[in-house]
Amino acid sequence: MSEEVSHIFTERKYFDKTERILNIYTHPIGGLGNRIKNIFSRIRLHSGQYDTVDIHWALGGSIYNKFFELFTFDIFPRINEINHSVFIDNECREEDFWCLLLTPEEREQIRDITPGGYIDFECQPDCSLIPQFIRDIYIPYFKALKPTESVQRIIDRVNLPENCVAVHIRHSEDWRIWQRWAEGDIGLFVNEMKKYDENTYFYLTCHIKEVEDLMVQIFGDRIITLPGKDYNLKDNKQHVADMYLLSKPKKMIVTYGSTFNECAWWLGECKQDVTVIGGWDRWNNGTIAPGTMS
Repeated sequence: MSEEVSHIFTERKYFDKTERILNIYTHPIGGLGNRIKNIFSRIRLHSGQYDTVDIHWALGGSIYNKFFELFTFDIFPRINEINHSVFIDNECREEDFWCLLLTPEEREQIRDITPGGYIDFECQPDCSLIPQFIRDIYIPYFKALKPTESVQRIIDRVNLPENCVAVHIRHSEDWRIWQRWAEGDIGLFVNEMKKYDENTYFYLTCHIKEVEDLMVQIFGDRIITLPGKDYNLKDNKQHVADMYLLSKPKKMIVTYGSTFNECAWWLGECKQDVTVIGGWDRWNNGTIAPGTMS
């Protein structure tokens, strides 16, 4: 497919210079984790082929805020943000929108370690197997991604004790619609959390108030959440704060298949011990199993 058709690269006059633009299209229904991984993948894989970047950050679905209302990103001299319903290039595979992409050579290097040469939690829930040289490729991008001042103020309201475990439970209505949840999954989280002694606290990120209430009922004041969290608020700032707070404890207990908690792990520079709850065998969405994509 030619560049003129794909629209991945375009040109624009900037003062007396013609710049080559890398266009990155975030999927209109993609959440924060998917979009972050897509942006980093495109910037990295096309490095040296462009002068500036246009991020087409679609508003809608679960995204209510502009990219630069949530993040600063200083890895490149200039990034432009465009907010509208965007063209999705038909040469991109579905996994291109939720995977951290590798070159064919990199995938071949790790094919014997991770299924199909993929490094995502869905394909590689034992993230300890992801080679260090692969981590070193993407960690600088996550280190360059910082919360805005308004998000940082939310983060600063939470003090996490040393003996704290991060817990991310994806149990929202959309997760059920996509048939990515099985009855009893909440019990799997409870059982895993009960393995820790009574001096352990849990920083809990979830998507519906009922899950928080249940965990408080079971674990009491050992559950820590964002103060006054509003689950109905059409604002992603508290979600970004949750992602950064998840990245801080030494251990994580997370929902299988969620890129939200995966990005938190990368933000923590891949240092956290991770326990993934659930698995492909508990899903029922009829799509291609992870690690089998061409």
